[in-house]
Amino acid sequence: FESPKDSDSKPNRNDINPSPSAKTEIEQANSFGSERAKTDTVFMIAPTRTAAMKQPDTRSQRYVLNFKQSVRGLSVGAPVEFRGVTIGEVISIETAMDPKTFEVIQPVEIYVFPDRLKIRDLKTGVLLPPPENGMARFRELIKRGFRAEMRTLSFLTGQQYIALDLFPDAPKYTFNPSKYPPELPVIAGGLEDAEKTIGNVLKNTDRIVKKLDEQTIPE
Repeated sequence: FESPKDSDSKPNRNDINPSPSAKTEIEQANSFGSERAKTDTVFMIAPTRTAAMKQPDTRSQRYVLNFKQSVRGLSVGAPVEFRGVTIGEVISIETAMDPKTFEVIQPVEIYVFPDRLKIRDLKTGVLLPPPENGMARFRELIKRGFRAEMRTLSFLTGQQYIALDLFPDAPKYTFNPSKYPPELPVIAGGLEDAEKTIGNVLKNTDRIVKKLDEQTIPE
């Protein structure tokens, strides 16, 4: 007679005969986990699922934008767009003053991902390889009016972003690629111009009212 088996006893691994598909899955799992992480290995954790699934950019170029206007509403991580397409991001915002002239500027450093600015033959539609010298491409673009501008991302929150675009009537600018980071020229944003215009209108209106008051004949 065979002794009865304990119901709580666990089956032996050798007594189990997995199916061929299960064997394949086990082999894949073992091969995947064969390499262990080294001690003190740092694992980057993305803040969101969208950021985690985003295709990493292999190349980046650093530039600085020297604004003479307020940069309120602009923050690190804000997008850098070219005609609505995100091609970079803001990485640093500072303020600086010239000790001789006391001129104050707001240096804003950005990353531009050149591979996002595709080169395409407009006649054939064929994508062309990116230029080896990205600085030369930006130098040519600057000659054609390539400028940076701060624009409003949300009127509700006041958030700002950096917009890159072509302004053919922009003042001439000499690009110096030897500086690091190289400087991209900027133009005043439309919101700042609107604020100045409204301010001038209010001043002129106040002057007109005062003149009318002075010319009014007392009863």
